Amino acid sequence: MKKRLLSALLALTLMLALLPAVPAAERQEGTAYELALLEKIQEAREVTLTAWDEDGNWVDTPPDDAGQCGDNLFYAFDGATRTLTITGTGAMWEKENYGDYFMPWSEYAYEIRSLSLPSGMTHIAEQAFEGLSSLRTLVVPEGVRTMGSDAFAYCTSLQTASLPASLQKIGPYSYTEESPFYCCDSLTSIQVAAGNRVLCSVDGVLYETDGSSSWDPSPRVLLQVPGGKTGNLVIPDTVEEIKGLAGYRNSLSSVTIPASVNEIGYDSFGDGKNLRSIQVDKANLKYASRDGVLYTRDLRTLVQFPGGRTGSFTVPSHVVQVLSYALQDSSLSHVTIPDSVKYAGITEGVFDYGISDPGFGLCFSGSKELTSVDLPGTMTALTRSCFSNCGFKSFTIPAGIQTIGESALSRCENMTSVILPDSVTYIDDAAFSYNSSLTSITIPVGVQTIDYMAFYRCDRLTSVRFCGAPPTLDSNVISSWRDENWTYHAPTFYYPRSQEAAWAGFSCTTSQGDPVRVLPWGTVDAEELTGTLTAEQLAVLVVDGAGAPIQGASVIYRPESGETQTGISDEKGMTVFSRYRDSDGGYLSAEITASADGYQEGSASVGTAAATYRIVKLYSAEDSRLKLASALYSNFQNMTLSTDLLTGYKRLSNSPDFDNGTFYLRCRAGDESLAARWSPAAGSPQVPRRSRRLRRRLPVPRRRRQRPPDRA
Repeated sequence: MKKRLLSALLALTLMLALLPAVPAAERQEGTAYELALLEKIQEAREVTLTAWDEDGNWVDTPPDDAGQCGDNLFYAFDGATRTLTITGTGAMWEKENYGDYFMPWSEYAYEIRSLSLPSGMTHIAEQAFEGLSSLRTLVVPEGVRTMGSDAFAYCTSLQTASLPASLQKIGPYSYTEESPFYCCDSLTSIQVAAGNRVLCSVDGVLYETDGSSSWDPSPRVLLQVPGGKTGNLVIPDTVEEIKGLAGYRNSLSSVTIPASVNEIGYDSFGDGKNLRSIQVDKANLKYASRDGVLYTRDLRTLVQFPGGRTGSFTVPSHVVQVLSYALQDSSLSHVTIPDSVKYAGITEGVFDYGISDPGFGLCFSGSKELTSVDLPGTMTALTRSCFSNCGFKSFTIPAGIQTIGESALSRCENMTSVILPDSVTYIDDAAFSYNSSLTSITIPVGVQTIDYMAFYRCDRLTSVRFCGAPPTLDSNVISSWRDENWTYHAPTFYYPRSQEAAWAGFSCTTSQGDPVRVLPWGTVDAEELTGTLTAEQLAVLVVDGAGAPIQGASVIYRPESGETQTGISDEKGMTVFSRYRDSDGGYLSAEITASADGYQEGSASVGTAAATYRIVKLYSAEDSRLKLASALYSNFQNMTLSTDLLTGYKRLSNSPDFDNGTFYLRCRAGDESLAARWSPAAGSPQVPRRSRRLRRRLPVPRRRRQRPPDRA
């Protein structure tokens, strides 16, 4: 099976992770649920994956693999021992030599526990062994002369690395190229063999030397602080330069910079969650430290704030430039930026980028403790990834902001509300994507364009209120929202009745392909109907297949214990019931059924979590196929399948295509998922056997970086 199976493991089976085996002939294109599950898997650090071969058989051991990785270099992977062995001589091919721009072992990189490199190898390619997250020790043999950027990045279990005397060059180091051991969080020591005149190690930290002596080299450039190294780092007084990202995602508690340092690269000590102080020798002519914060000597540029400091921080009024990365990944809860700050960028003292520059303006991304911020009044845009992955529960965008940049407020998982000022005219790609707690948002009248995936995977965003005519919408602007049963629903767009003519004929579909509901302000909908209920009440909304309310439906509410309640739906299709609690104060789960003349009986359930409402859809006979899907889903949730129920719905359909068709169904029940194939003519569904599980660890997603434009 070799590479075909391995390709299926990451490229295809991720979409079907946690699902049992289905023979190849039965697999279908990814459903909305499967795509959502894929997103969930990609965001996780540790997940369960499954794989099957061409015959639908589950496998536990990755298969052997072999191939060529250089003009005279060859690789072999032993699946039983999880060992990757490179043999031969010469330089490795770069990833561009492969059609998919990935090294051939990338598909099973997380499986590799041991790496053997030959003494005849001369060059290790860029990103050659990235993501070997099970590798613990590394010995680069004598003979290797050059090593590309990110060669061992994201080897998160790597603890020690030994480099040979023959190694002469690592890199290149630049704004877009990271160090060879980037984000190796467990790495505590990098050692260099004696006799190397270019590289040396001091207390496990990697430096470039001045080349003066092979016996006692003097460190001149700080290249890499091991990500797992703790305590205080005192940089030797011969060091003149600190490379960009040299200490990124470090475990240090403090750093002391000597007087000799005259250049500090991009984000050199960023994302240090334990770093509380950066001190600079008072004799340094280029940099200074005030209260443990790194500035330029003239105190006009804030270079780096230590990521482990908590509480509030106010940028001093003498600062005119805050470097783009200076406040990223911090542990602060509140930051104040005064109006004196007008510039950002990536180079101190180079005032080419204003604080509102789309690519290199102010940025606080990754600051998960940040709950509030005061921005300068001169700021006109939230820049790219400005507040992505921050800790806001609510956010009010300041007046004067005209552009909400790409991913500016994305992945703020706790943010339940955001208020946009009337000054906003443009919402860029993915600006609010992956905000899983956001339930509604109001779009000001001045917004003219909302770009690609602006509200993608906002899984609880049920309604968007527009204050004017419809703006220009790019594709996949919004996703369907998901209830606690993983059922997807199209969101609703509301518009002012005064703009009814402008909205006539408007249509939009979600990223799952569901048509968005478009209604004028004041239209009764689930969120409005249930807005006045208490925590002890549950509204049941009875609607037809098109979502219109059904008046006069008989509704029965059966809690797992306690008294059964009944009711009749009103003109809005709503019936309100009291929720019961158990002896521990938690809610009791309940089953809900509804019926009405001319419709088939419908059902829903409510679990032990807090809930405001449940929607029960009633289908007419001609809607039997939709009803069938609903019935199947409901039964999957209970981990049972009722043949009588299925065949009963089958008889409702007069469509020959329905009787002769085959349906492929995948549904989730709690932490389990089931797949089934069902042909109405055959009677009962066929459910494959449960899968065995494989434990996998995925690499942490790389931070996206953008190359600055060339200077004139």
